[in-house]
Amino acid sequence: MIYNAVAIVFMLIGCSTTPTGPGTGNIMEIKELRAENVSREIPDIQESHVKTLVKNNSAFAFDLYKQLTLMPEISGKNIFFSPFSISTALTMTFAGAEGQTESEMYAALRFTLVESEVHKVFNYLDNDLNNAGSGNQQTSLSIINQLWGQFDWPFQKPFLEKLAKNYGAGINLLNFSGEPDSSRIIINQWVEEKTQDKIKNLLPEGSIDHATALVLTNVIYFLADWKMKFDPNLTKNSDFTMEDGKKITIPLMNLSEIDKKVKIRSVITDKSIAVELPYAGNRFAMIAMLPKAGNLSVFEQSFDTTEFANICSGLDTTELRVVLPRFSFGTPSMKLKEPLQQMGMKVPFTDNADFSEMDGTRTLFIDNVYHKAFITVNESGTEAAAATAVVMNWESSRKTYDFIGNRPFLYVIRDQKTGTILFMGRVMDPSDNGE
Repeated sequence: MIYNAVAIVFMLIGCSTTPTGPGTGNIMEIKELRAENVSREIPDIQESHVKTLVKNNSAFAFDLYKQLTLMPEISGKNIFFSPFSISTALTMTFAGAEGQTESEMYAALRFTLVESEVHKVFNYLDNDLNNAGSGNQQTSLSIINQLWGQFDWPFQKPFLEKLAKNYGAGINLLNFSGEPDSSRIIINQWVEEKTQDKIKNLLPEGSIDHATALVLTNVIYFLADWKMKFDPNLTKNSDFTMEDGKKITIPLMNLSEIDKKVKIRSVITDKSIAVELPYAGNRFAMIAMLPKAGNLSVFEQSFDTTEFANICSGLDTTELRVVLPRFSFGTPSMKLKEPLQQMGMKVPFTDNADFSEMDGTRTLFIDNVYHKAFITVNESGTEAAAATAVVMNWESSRKTYDFIGNRPFLYVIRDQKTGTILFMGRVMDPSDNGE
Protein backbone atom coordinates (compact mmCIF):
# COMPACT_ATOMS: atom_id res chain seq x y z
CA MET A 1 0.00 0.00 0.00
CA ILE A 2 1.55 3.32 -1.09
CA TYR A 3 0.81 6.63 0.61
CA ASN A 4 1.79 9.87 -1.08
CA ALA A 5 4.32 7.95 -3.15
CA VAL A 6 6.62 10.66 -4.44
CA ALA A 7 10.20 10.20 -5.60
CA ILE A 8 12.30 12.08 -3.09
CA VAL A 9 15.73 13.36 -4.08
CA PHE A 10 18.62 13.92 -1.67
CA MET A 11 19.40 17.39 -2.89
CA LEU A 12 18.24 20.97 -2.56
CA ILE A 13 14.94 21.57 -4.31
CA GLY A 14 12.85 24.73 -4.45
CA CYS A 15 9.68 24.66 -2.39
CA SER A 16 6.35 25.57 -3.92
CA THR A 17 5.82 28.20 -1.27
CA THR A 18 7.99 31.21 -0.59
CA PRO A 19 7.10 32.90 2.71
CA THR A 20 7.39 36.63 3.05
CA GLY A 21 10.34 37.88 5.05
CA PRO A 22 9.13 39.22 8.42
CA GLY A 23 8.79 42.96 8.47
CA THR A 24 10.57 43.41 5.16
CA GLY A 25 8.05 42.56 2.47
CA ASN A 26 10.81 40.52 0.78
CA ILE A 27 10.14 37.06 -0.59
CA MET A 28 12.38 34.46 1.05
CA GLU A 29 12.97 31.36 -1.04
CA ILE A 30 13.08 28.19 1.05
CA LYS A 31 14.95 25.14 -0.19
CA GLU A 32 14.05 21.66 0.98
CA LEU A 33 16.36 18.76 1.76
CA ARG A 34 14.99 15.24 1.24
CA ALA A 35 16.36 11.73 0.96
CA GLU A 36 17.31 10.31 -2.43
CA ASN A 37 14.90 8.00 -4.24
CA VAL A 38 12.80 7.24 -1.18
CA SER A 39 9.01 7.02 -1.35
CA ARG A 40 6.70 7.02 1.60
CA GLU A 41 5.17 3.58 1.83
CA ILE A 42 2.75 2.15 4.34
CA PRO A 43 4.29 -1.19 5.31
CA ASP A 44 2.51 -4.35 6.31
CA ILE A 45 1.71 -3.94 9.99
CA GLN A 46 0.76 -6.54 12.54
CA GLU A 47 -2.44 -5.58 14.32
CA SER A 48 -0.82 -6.49 17.61
CA HIS A 49 1.91 -3.91 16.98
CA VAL A 50 -0.67 -1.20 16.36
CA LYS A 51 -2.42 -2.09 19.62
CA THR A 52 0.90 -2.09 21.45
CA LEU A 53 1.96 1.34 20.19
CA VAL A 54 -1.48 2.83 20.91
CA LYS A 55 -1.18 1.43 24.44
CA ASN A 56 2.33 2.91 24.74
CA ASN A 57 1.15 6.30 23.44
CA SER A 58 -1.76 6.24 25.89
CA ALA A 59 0.61 5.58 28.78
CA PHE A 60 2.73 8.53 27.61
CA ALA A 61 -0.40 10.70 27.36
CA PHE A 62 -1.57 9.98 30.91
CA ASP A 63 1.89 10.34 32.43
CA LEU A 64 2.46 13.65 30.64
CA TYR A 65 -0.99 14.86 31.71
CA LYS A 66 -0.06 14.28 35.34
CA GLN A 67 3.18 16.18 34.88
CA LEU A 68 1.31 19.10 33.31
CA THR A 69 -1.04 19.30 36.31
CA LEU A 70 2.05 19.85 38.48
CA MET A 71 3.32 22.84 36.49
CA PRO A 72 2.81 26.02 38.60
CA GLU A 73 1.57 28.03 35.61
CA ILE A 74 -1.11 25.41 34.90
CA SER A 75 -2.08 24.33 38.41
CA GLY A 76 -5.84 24.69 38.91
CA LYS A 77 -6.38 25.87 35.33
CA ASN A 78 -7.75 24.35 32.13
CA ILE A 79 -5.49 21.88 30.34
CA PHE A 80 -5.63 20.91 26.70
CA PHE A 81 -2.89 19.30 24.63
CA SER A 82 -2.31 16.74 21.87
CA PRO A 83 -0.27 13.79 23.14
CA PHE A 84 -0.20 12.37 19.60
CA SER A 85 1.38 15.55 18.23
CA ILE A 86 3.99 15.59 20.99
CA SER A 87 4.72 11.87 20.60
CA THR A 88 5.12 12.22 16.84
CA ALA A 89 7.52 15.17 17.04
CA LEU A 90 9.60 13.45 19.71
CA THR A 91 9.62 10.15 17.82
CA MET A 92 11.03 11.91 14.74
CA THR A 93 13.71 13.27 17.08
CA PHE A 94 14.20 9.78 18.55
CA ALA A 95 14.98 8.60 15.00
CA GLY A 96 18.32 10.42 15.24
CA ALA A 97 19.26 9.35 18.77
CA GLU A 98 21.91 6.88 19.91
CA GLY A 99 23.15 5.36 23.17
CA GLN A 100 21.76 6.64 26.45
CA THR A 101 19.95 9.44 24.63
CA GLU A 102 18.04 6.85 22.64
CA SER A 103 17.30 4.63 25.65
CA GLU A 104 16.00 7.53 27.75
CA MET A 105 13.72 8.77 24.98
CA TYR A 106 12.50 5.21 24.38
CA ALA A 107 11.60 4.85 28.06
CA ALA A 108 10.09 8.34 28.43
CA LEU A 109 7.87 7.79 25.38
CA ARG A 110 6.79 4.51 27.03
CA PHE A 111 7.70 2.42 23.98
CA THR A 112 7.93 -1.36 24.13
CA LEU A 113 8.27 -2.14 20.41
CA VAL A 114 11.69 -2.23 18.75
CA GLU A 115 12.64 1.10 17.18
CA SER A 116 12.09 0.05 13.56
CA GLU A 117 8.55 -1.08 14.38
CA VAL A 118 7.84 2.15 16.28
CA HIS A 119 8.48 4.22 13.14
CA LYS A 120 6.52 1.81 10.94
CA VAL A 121 3.45 1.94 13.18
CA PHE A 122 3.60 5.73 13.49
CA ASN A 123 3.68 5.78 9.70
CA TYR A 124 0.61 3.54 9.59
CA LEU A 125 -1.31 5.55 12.19
CA ASP A 126 -0.52 8.86 10.51
CA ASN A 127 -1.79 7.54 7.17
CA ASP A 128 -4.86 5.87 8.68
CA LEU A 129 -5.89 8.95 10.66
CA ASN A 130 -5.36 11.32 7.75
CA ASN A 131 -7.42 9.07 5.48
CA ALA A 132 -10.18 8.85 8.08
CA GLY A 133 -10.38 12.64 8.19
CA SER A 134 -10.41 13.26 4.44
CA GLY A 135 -13.26 13.22 1.96
CA ASN A 136 -15.86 13.82 4.66
CA GLN A 137 -17.61 17.18 4.83
CA GLN A 138 -18.62 16.64 8.45
CA THR A 139 -15.28 15.44 9.77
CA SER A 140 -11.82 16.74 8.92
CA LEU A 141 -8.49 15.61 10.37
CA SER A 142 -5.07 16.67 9.12
CA ILE A 143 -1.68 15.65 10.56
CA ILE A 144 1.48 17.10 9.00
CA ASN A 145 5.16 16.72 9.82
CA GLN A 146 7.87 19.17 8.77
CA LEU A 147 11.48 19.77 9.80
CA TRP A 148 13.44 23.01 9.61
CA GLY A 149 17.23 22.94 9.52
CA GLN A 150 20.25 25.19 9.34
CA PHE A 151 21.02 25.43 5.60
CA ASP A 152 24.69 24.39 5.89
CA TRP A 153 24.29 21.66 8.54
CA PRO A 154 25.58 18.17 7.56
CA PHE A 155 22.37 16.17 7.96
CA GLN A 156 22.99 12.48 7.30
CA LYS A 157 21.41 10.46 4.50
CA PRO A 158 20.08 7.58 6.73
CA PHE A 159 18.29 10.10 8.96
CA LEU A 160 16.72 11.82 5.95
CA GLU A 161 15.64 8.45 4.57
CA LYS A 162 13.99 7.50 7.85
CA LEU A 163 12.07 10.80 7.89
CA ALA A 164 10.94 10.47 4.28
CA LYS A 165 9.96 6.81 4.51
CA ASN A 166 8.08 6.93 7.82
CA TYR A 167 6.92 10.52 8.26
CA GLY A 168 6.70 11.93 4.75
CA ALA A 169 8.92 14.78 5.90
CA GLY A 170 11.87 16.68 4.51
CA ILE A 171 13.90 19.52 5.98
CA ASN A 172 13.14 23.09 4.97
CA LEU A 173 16.44 24.95 5.10
CA LEU A 174 16.64 28.26 6.95
CA ASN A 175 19.40 30.57 8.14
CA PHE A 176 19.07 30.17 11.91
CA SER A 177 22.62 31.38 12.54
CA GLY A 178 22.22 34.57 10.54
CA GLU A 179 18.49 35.32 10.89
CA PRO A 180 17.17 33.44 13.92
CA ASP A 181 14.07 35.53 14.54
CA SER A 182 13.08 35.69 10.89
CA SER A 183 13.39 31.89 10.82
CA ARG A 184 11.22 31.61 13.91
CA ILE A 185 8.51 33.72 12.32
CA ILE A 186 8.59 31.61 9.13
CA ILE A 187 8.00 28.44 11.17
CA ASN A 188 5.20 30.13 13.12
CA GLN A 189 3.55 31.28 9.89
CA TRP A 190 3.62 27.72 8.53
CA VAL A 191 2.07 26.36 11.74
CA GLU A 192 -0.61 29.04 11.67
CA GLU A 193 -1.49 28.22 8.06
CA LYS A 194 -1.66 24.46 8.63
CA THR A 195 -3.90 24.86 11.70
CA GLN A 196 -6.38 27.19 10.01
CA ASP A 197 -5.04 30.18 11.99
CA LYS A 198 -5.80 28.50 15.34
CA ILE A 199 -2.20 28.09 16.54
CA LYS A 200 -0.28 31.34 16.45
CA ASN A 201 3.22 32.06 17.78
CA LEU A 202 4.05 28.47 18.70
CA LEU A 203 7.68 29.49 19.05
CA PRO A 204 7.91 32.50 21.38
CA GLU A 205 10.54 35.21 21.10
CA GLY A 206 13.95 33.93 22.12
CA SER A 207 13.12 30.27 21.45
CA ILE A 208 15.28 30.29 18.30
CA ASP A 209 18.80 31.70 18.39
CA HIS A 210 22.08 31.64 16.45
CA ALA A 211 22.90 28.18 17.82
CA THR A 212 19.68 26.52 16.60
CA ALA A 213 20.41 23.78 14.06
CA LEU A 214 17.12 21.91 13.71
CA VAL A 215 13.42 22.28 14.59
CA LEU A 216 11.10 19.28 14.24
CA THR A 217 7.41 20.20 13.97
CA ASN A 218 4.11 18.37 13.94
CA VAL A 219 0.69 19.96 13.51
CA ILE A 220 -2.75 18.43 13.90
CA TYR A 221 -6.10 19.99 12.98
CA PHE A 222 -9.53 18.51 13.72
CA LEU A 223 -13.00 19.76 12.79
CA ALA A 224 -16.08 17.59 13.24
CA ASP A 225 -19.84 17.80 13.70
CA TRP A 226 -21.51 15.89 16.48
CA LYS A 227 -23.39 12.81 15.33
CA MET A 228 -26.17 14.01 17.62
CA LYS A 229 -26.07 17.79 17.72
CA PHE A 230 -27.07 19.93 20.66
CA ASP A 231 -30.09 22.13 19.96
CA PRO A 232 -28.99 25.78 20.40
CA ASN A 233 -32.51 26.60 21.61
CA LEU A 234 -31.89 24.35 24.62
CA THR A 235 -28.66 26.08 25.62
CA LYS A 236 -29.22 28.05 28.81
CA ASN A 237 -27.03 30.18 31.02
CA SER A 238 -26.61 28.18 34.21
CA ASP A 239 -24.32 27.77 37.18
CA PHE A 240 -21.02 25.91 36.86
CA THR A 241 -19.49 24.98 40.21
CA MET A 242 -15.73 25.47 40.33
CA GLU A 243 -13.28 23.26 42.24
CA ASP A 244 -13.26 25.70 45.16
CA GLY A 245 -17.07 25.79 45.34
CA LYS A 246 -17.39 29.14 43.60
CA LYS A 247 -20.19 29.32 41.03
CA ILE A 248 -19.96 31.03 37.66
CA THR A 249 -22.66 31.49 35.03
CA ILE A 250 -21.92 29.94 31.65
CA PRO A 251 -23.86 28.54 28.64
CA LEU A 252 -24.76 24.90 29.29
CA MET A 253 -25.79 22.86 26.25
CA ASN A 254 -28.52 20.23 26.61
CA LEU A 255 -28.75 17.20 24.37
CA SER A 256 -32.45 16.94 25.17
CA GLU A 257 -35.30 18.69 26.93
CA ILE A 258 -34.98 18.74 30.71
CA ASP A 259 -37.71 16.14 31.11
CA LYS A 260 -36.38 13.86 28.37
CA LYS A 261 -33.42 11.54 27.91
CA VAL A 262 -31.41 10.34 24.92
CA LYS A 263 -29.95 6.96 24.05
CA ILE A 264 -26.20 7.21 24.28
CA ARG A 265 -23.24 5.08 25.35
CA SER A 266 -22.17 5.66 28.93
CA VAL A 267 -20.71 3.87 31.94
CA ILE A 268 -20.53 4.29 35.70
CA THR A 269 -17.38 2.98 37.39
CA ASP A 270 -16.32 3.05 41.02
CA LYS A 271 -14.69 6.41 40.38
CA SER A 272 -16.49 8.18 37.56
CA ILE A 273 -19.50 8.73 35.33
CA ALA A 274 -18.54 8.77 31.66
CA VAL A 275 -20.39 9.45 28.43
CA GLU A 276 -19.32 8.91 24.82
CA LEU A 277 -20.24 11.67 22.38
CA PRO A 278 -19.58 10.44 18.83
CA TYR A 279 -18.84 12.71 15.90
CA ALA A 280 -20.41 12.29 12.48
CA GLY A 281 -19.21 9.11 10.82
CA ASN A 282 -18.62 7.37 14.15
CA ARG A 283 -14.81 7.17 13.67
CA PHE A 284 -14.06 9.76 16.35
CA ALA A 285 -15.71 10.50 19.68
CA MET A 286 -15.28 12.61 22.80
CA ILE A 287 -15.41 10.72 26.08
CA ALA A 288 -16.30 13.08 28.93
CA MET A 289 -15.74 11.94 32.52
CA LEU A 290 -17.11 13.32 35.77
CA PRO A 291 -15.75 12.25 39.16
CA LYS A 292 -18.33 10.13 40.92
CA ALA A 293 -17.51 11.83 44.20
CA GLY A 294 -15.15 14.55 45.34
CA ASN A 295 -13.40 17.04 43.10
CA LEU A 296 -11.51 16.54 39.87
CA SER A 297 -8.04 16.96 41.39
CA VAL A 298 -8.64 13.93 43.63
CA PHE A 299 -9.95 11.88 40.70
CA GLU A 300 -6.92 12.83 38.60
CA GLN A 301 -4.53 11.27 41.10
CA SER A 302 -5.82 7.77 40.34
CA PHE A 303 -6.87 8.34 36.74
CA ASP A 304 -4.59 6.24 34.53
CA THR A 305 -4.62 3.96 31.52
CA THR A 306 -6.25 1.17 33.54
CA GLU A 307 -9.15 3.36 34.66
CA PHE A 308 -9.56 4.73 31.13
CA ALA A 309 -9.52 1.21 29.66
CA ASN A 310 -12.24 0.21 32.15
CA ILE A 311 -14.32 3.16 31.02
CA CYS A 312 -13.90 2.39 27.31
CA SER A 313 -14.65 -1.31 27.71
CA GLY A 314 -17.66 -0.62 29.92
CA LEU A 315 -19.46 1.81 27.62
CA ASP A 316 -22.96 0.63 26.79
CA THR A 317 -26.09 2.22 25.38
CA THR A 318 -28.43 3.65 27.98
CA GLU A 319 -30.85 6.54 28.38
CA LEU A 320 -29.81 9.65 30.25
CA ARG A 321 -29.62 13.44 30.09
CA VAL A 322 -26.39 14.96 28.84
CA VAL A 323 -25.42 18.51 29.70
CA LEU A 324 -22.09 19.99 28.59
CA PRO A 325 -20.70 23.52 28.77
CA ARG A 326 -20.04 25.44 25.59
CA PHE A 327 -16.41 26.51 25.77
CA SER A 328 -13.40 27.70 23.84
CA PHE A 329 -9.86 27.48 25.16
CA GLY A 330 -6.36 28.08 23.86
CA THR A 331 -3.15 27.38 25.72
CA PRO A 332 -0.09 29.58 25.77
CA SER A 333 3.03 28.06 24.26
CA MET A 334 4.00 25.47 26.86
CA LYS A 335 7.62 24.50 27.49
CA LEU A 336 7.75 20.74 28.03
CA LYS A 337 11.41 20.37 29.00
CA GLU A 338 10.78 19.96 32.73
CA PRO A 339 7.79 17.56 32.43
CA LEU A 340 9.74 15.39 29.99
CA GLN A 341 12.77 15.39 32.27
CA GLN A 342 10.54 14.26 35.11
CA MET A 343 9.43 11.39 32.87
CA GLY A 344 13.04 10.25 32.48
CA MET A 345 14.22 12.19 29.43
CA LYS A 346 17.24 13.91 30.94
CA VAL A 347 20.35 13.33 28.81
CA PRO A 348 18.71 14.50 25.53
CA PHE A 349 18.55 18.03 27.01
CA THR A 350 22.25 18.11 27.97
CA ASP A 351 25.67 18.43 26.36
CA ASN A 352 25.99 14.65 26.72
CA ALA A 353 23.16 14.05 24.25
CA ASP A 354 23.95 11.80 21.31
CA PHE A 355 21.96 12.62 18.17
CA SER A 356 24.79 11.47 15.92
CA GLU A 357 22.41 9.69 13.52
CA MET A 358 21.21 13.14 12.49
CA ASP A 359 24.52 14.67 11.53
CA GLY A 360 27.36 12.27 12.35
CA THR A 361 28.45 14.33 15.38
CA ARG A 362 27.49 14.58 19.03
CA THR A 363 27.02 18.35 19.05
CA LEU A 364 23.20 18.48 18.98
CA PHE A 365 20.92 18.49 22.01
CA ILE A 366 17.27 19.36 22.62
CA ASP A 367 17.02 22.92 23.90
CA ASN A 368 13.27 22.74 24.59
CA VAL A 369 9.99 21.29 23.34
CA TYR A 370 7.16 23.75 22.69
CA HIS A 371 3.50 22.84 22.47
CA LYS A 372 0.37 24.88 21.92
CA ALA A 373 -3.25 23.78 21.53
CA PHE A 374 -6.74 25.16 20.93
CA ILE A 375 -10.27 23.77 21.23
CA THR A 376 -13.81 25.02 20.70
CA VAL A 377 -16.82 22.94 21.73
CA ASN A 378 -20.27 24.15 20.77
CA GLU A 379 -23.71 22.87 19.76
CA SER A 380 -22.53 21.84 16.28
CA GLY A 381 -19.36 19.98 17.16
CA THR A 382 -15.69 20.49 17.93
CA GLU A 383 -12.76 22.30 16.37
CA ALA A 384 -9.32 21.52 17.76
CA ALA A 385 -5.73 22.15 16.75
CA ALA A 386 -2.29 21.62 18.22
CA ALA A 387 1.34 22.01 17.24
CA THR A 388 4.64 20.79 18.66
CA ALA A 389 8.17 22.00 17.98
CA VAL A 390 11.33 20.25 19.18
CA VAL A 391 14.09 22.87 19.09
CA MET A 392 17.62 21.50 18.78
CA ASN A 393 20.73 23.59 19.35
CA TRP A 394 24.38 22.74 18.98
CA GLU A 395 26.65 22.09 21.93
CA SER A 396 28.86 25.15 21.81
CA SER A 397 25.88 27.35 22.67
CA ARG A 398 25.97 25.87 26.17
CA LYS A 399 29.72 26.30 26.56
CA THR A 400 30.02 29.89 25.42
CA TYR A 401 30.23 32.53 28.12
CA ASP A 402 30.98 36.21 28.08
CA PHE A 403 34.22 37.04 29.87
CA ILE A 404 33.29 39.76 32.33
CA GLY A 405 36.38 40.40 34.44
CA ASN A 406 34.52 41.99 37.34
CA ARG A 407 35.74 39.42 39.86
CA PRO A 408 39.12 37.80 40.68
CA PHE A 409 40.81 35.93 37.82
CA LEU A 410 44.07 34.25 36.77
CA TYR A 411 46.16 35.25 33.78
CA VAL A 412 49.19 34.02 31.86
CA ILE A 413 51.44 35.68 29.27
CA ARG A 414 52.87 33.01 26.99
CA ASP A 415 54.77 32.49 23.76
CA GLN A 416 52.16 31.34 21.20
CA LYS A 417 54.76 29.51 19.10
CA THR A 418 56.49 27.39 21.75
CA GLY A 419 53.99 27.63 24.58
CA THR A 420 56.59 29.04 26.95
CA ILE A 421 54.94 30.77 29.90
CA LEU A 422 56.64 34.14 30.35
CA PHE A 423 54.48 35.57 33.12
CA MET A 424 51.66 34.27 35.34
CA GLY A 425 49.54 35.94 37.95
CA ARG A 426 46.12 36.62 39.39
CA VAL A 427 44.07 39.74 40.05
CA MET A 428 42.38 39.85 43.43
CA ASP A 429 42.12 43.64 43.77
CA PRO A 430 42.65 45.76 40.65
CA SER A 431 42.94 48.92 42.79
CA ASP A 432 45.96 47.56 44.70
CA ASN A 433 49.10 49.02 43.06
CA GLY A 434 51.47 46.86 45.12
CA GLU A 435 54.89 47.92 46.22
